[in-house]
Amino acid sequence: MAIARDVRHGRRAITRFLDGIGRHPLDKLAMADAIIYATAIDSGADLLTCDAHFAELPRVVYQAKRPQ
Repeated sequence: MAIARDVRHGRRAITRFLDGIGRHPLDKLAMADAIIYATAIDSGADLLTCDAHFAELPRVVYQAKRPQ
């Protein structure tokens, strides 16, 4: 399946990126979050998010939610 292949490709790409900086946070992310993060990195983009569990990852622009 093309989606499964793309997910594996994205996970390999992000693993290679993280090997270079000595971090492996994908094991701490839910599968959907890991796919989103890997897709952004594989595409050469930064990830803009308000989800705190992404905050310390490389190439993430974290914007905390404002209290309502």
